[in-house]
Amino acid sequence: MNENQNYQWQGTPVEVRFGTVRVEAEKDKPLYWYNFEVMELRTSQVPAIEITYQEPETGNKQVFCIANHFGVGIYKLEAGGWPNKQHFSLPNDFKEYTAEEWIEYEQVPTSFDPLGFANHEYKRFDWQKKNFPVEHGQRERLKESFLKSSNRNQ
Repeated sequence: MNENQNYQWQGTPVEVRFGTVRVEAEKDKPLYWYNFEVMELRTSQVPAIEITYQEPETGNKQVFCIANHFGVGIYKLEAGGWPNKQHFSLPNDFKEYTAEEWIEYEQVPTSFDPLGFANHEYKRFDWQKKNFPVEHGQRERLKESFLKSSNRNQ
């Protein structure tokens, strides 16, 4: 279902389909974002948006998927699809929602839920910190170093 024609990727209108993507744990990348969904929440299906984007300069067509848990994908696309809005990439194992799922499935995200998203991200961050303390500490030190460096350059 693509009722809203105002979705854009980097300012270019795109075609979208709503559904899910099947994911598996990324054991070599313990902090990868959907490991929380797979390992902690015990789900292999993530709400997703399949985007068909045609590059304005070359006309090349790209098809890719981004997560839409708590409507974060919709939020990015409605804001123009620019890098200043967060998104989560997914593999292209996309399965479109059926009409019945749109009617029956209460979890189909159709708008952004900032509170639900913030709570989810807090839980994911906390889970990563508890379960992968070494990797989490390395990432936090890298972030801190980057922020200090970018503040010096302003």
